Amino acid sequence: MSNSVERIISVLECLSDTSSEGFLTSELVARLDMPPSTLYRLLSDLEASGHVYRSADRRIHPNFSFERHISFGSISPARLSEACQDISNKLFSAAEIILLRNQSLRWHLREEHPQMALRLRAHPGFLRSTYELDSITRVALASLPIEQIEAQWDLAGFFDVGVAGAKVSWQVARERLVRARDETLQYDLQGNAKGVRRFCVPINDANGDLLCLLTVAEAATPIANEDAHLTEIRTVLFAAKTALETGRDTANAEQGERFAG
Repeated sequence: MSNSVERIISVLECLSDTSSEGFLTSELVARLDMPPSTLYRLLSDLEASGHVYRSADRRIHPNFSFERHISFGSISPARLSEACQDISNKLFSAAEIILLRNQSLRWHLREEHPQMALRLRAHPGFLRSTYELDSITRVALASLPIEQIEAQWDLAGFFDVGVAGAKVSWQVARERLVRARDETLQYDLQGNAKGVRRFCVPINDANGDLLCLLTVAEAATPIANEDAHLTEIRTVLFAAKTALETGRDTANAEQGERFAG
């Protein structure tokens, strides 16, 4: 899919957020992480075609309905949504489904718990590059052959998680990606520059190929007992992963995990 089509779909998805009462252009820029000039052009085209309109307070509203119905192998959109809702309710956090599309990460679903300590910037349709070596990137790129990354990525473009965002050499990045293949859960306890900490697992098909990424996102606040916190998140995430990959419901998956342990 071309970048222009990806961007149009991202705008349509964002505008279709039924929880919003319209958007200021600045809010859309922040949500979509898109160059303002590109967004202004797309909005002008959509307004000219009658697909969006501006209210008296200059907020942009959709004049269309848009709902994504994509299945991942045998996993239906409903099951993905139910899994995210279940994780969010159990952990009082956010659960996300993220896709790897070419060299970008695309947010597909997000469920936030109302008692979360922060609100996430990344909404469905949000696009981000795979050069920040956070837990999401590590899981996503670990699913690809190293040779493909070396041929298609800018190997000098990787950088670290956090406010400093220091450059990471390809040798170090490669080691992290190889190591991620053998680890069951990826996470960054210190969080990113936006104060968000994520925990990520892959959802694979029957052949072991990546379908999507499943994450828990929370505020990167101090943790009193890191081991207990990791154990809780690992248990919930892997119960959901097992349920999605095998078609079992979450309750049965959790029971199986407890017996296995």
